[in-house]
Amino acid sequence: MTKRNKSLTVSLAMNLINRIAAILVPLITFPYVFRVLDPEYFGRVVFAQSIITYFAIIAILGLPTYGMHQVARCRDDRSRLSILSLELCFLHIVGAAVSFCGLAVYMFCSRGSGFDQTLLWICSLSILAWPLGFSWLFTGMEEFKYLAIKDLVLRVCVVICIFTMIHTESDYRIFALITVGSQVLSSMVNVLFLNRYISIKEVSLAAFRPFRHLKAVAIMLAGSIAFVICSSLDKTMLGYMSGMEEVGLYAVADKVVMLALYGVVGLIAVSTPRSSYYHENETADTHFQFISKVCSFLCFGIFPVAALILLLADFVMPAVFGVQASLSVPLVRILAVGLVFSGIYQFIIQQILYPKNLELAVLKGVSFAVVLNGLLNWILIPAFGGGGAAVATVSAQLTIVVCMGVCLFRAERRAFLVVVRTGLRYSSIAAVALVIAFAVGYYCRGGLSGALLKAGVFVVVYMLSLCLVKDPMLMMIAGYVLDTVGKKSQ
Repeated sequence: MTKRNKSLTVSLAMNLINRIAAILVPLITFPYVFRVLDPEYFGRVVFAQSIITYFAIIAILGLPTYGMHQVARCRDDRSRLSILSLELCFLHIVGAAVSFCGLAVYMFCSRGSGFDQTLLWICSLSILAWPLGFSWLFTGMEEFKYLAIKDLVLRVCVVICIFTMIHTESDYRIFALITVGSQVLSSMVNVLFLNRYISIKEVSLAAFRPFRHLKAVAIMLAGSIAFVICSSLDKTMLGYMSGMEEVGLYAVADKVVMLALYGVVGLIAVSTPRSSYYHENETADTHFQFISKVCSFLCFGIFPVAALILLLADFVMPAVFGVQASLSVPLVRILAVGLVFSGIYQFIIQQILYPKNLELAVLKGVSFAVVLNGLLNWILIPAFGGGGAAVATVSAQLTIVVCMGVCLFRAERRAFLVVVRTGLRYSSIAAVALVIAFAVGYYCRGGLSGALLKAGVFVVVYMLSLCLVKDPMLMMIAGYVLDTVGKKSQ
């Protein structure tokens, strides 16, 4: 271990703060925006963002994931790190230029189609954030403290801007500009701190070979395109086949579930660069023990979160987002199942398959899921609207889990067995707690008191069950908390 390795505990704590802020800010602003803009105008923004996403992936080039893993492997060598960073930045710039050219062609061809082109151009500014951001550098260096502080300040600014500038439906473009502006500003701040990690003086023209990354980047780009299509296809097809109001209702449900996924899976994000570092520089057993703990931590959190969404959706959605959001309750519950699938396949891909350079296998599995997603959306949306899109999305997520499970079984069988056993243990305990909580809720009144009672019963049953089986993850967390409290009391 070198001096550049950060404490995982500190990184986890800072990332936890960052994730909590990332969840709280949308919870504060999202209901207000949804009520003010109405599903129609909110749907316009979501639809425009989904269109821009397809062009942004060309600028992204799959580099955030590829760059993070590469930085983690060479972060102890400033010279190698400087060369790598400038090479990837050059590829980002080329990708952004191609992306804007493609967008200009799309805008020209779609004239007279009724799309809000001004809104599309506003949302397209997010493409600029990628060449400037170097997010993969800071993540690979495990600078989660800096990222947390920067993002927290920017999120406070976003909240202030939304409540002071968004007042009527006609302000939907301002809302889009605020969202995009925060992304661009975040990237510009990153540039100011680059000299801490890289030096242009240490890069010679002879060593500057950006195109040596093209093969790996091409595979990552194809994978990114597949992932983006898989995650955005539902909203895009809804916009074309069912209208903007349906997109707005679906987007509310999707946002709630994505916030939960962001919070839970985000906590293990601090371990992703460390996983690549261990795979490159430590023994296979060290890497295996590390990912086993990460898998337990993920399952410990993601199954109860999904269960609580299923349990409380009928109260939370209308209470937080208004009566209109009641129509999104079935969508939330369907997508909550996909929350578990998303967490599992992201763990397998980021913690195991990518460090083992199995990007091509990941691409094949995700591509198959994209085709299935598009086919199911085409069949189900005309008949079921947002419900059909939700079923198609969850089916695609399950398909990715199965494909990644097959890849994992072939690559490292003992890691596959750990994922299966861990998932079965926590899912069975969460399922029992969920059934008991639903049974209690059936006989109690609704409203806030009923929701709190159901949530309380679930948490108590879930935690007691883990105590009875002496769950290692619960024991480890409890031991760490007791040790920390004991040290502070001395």
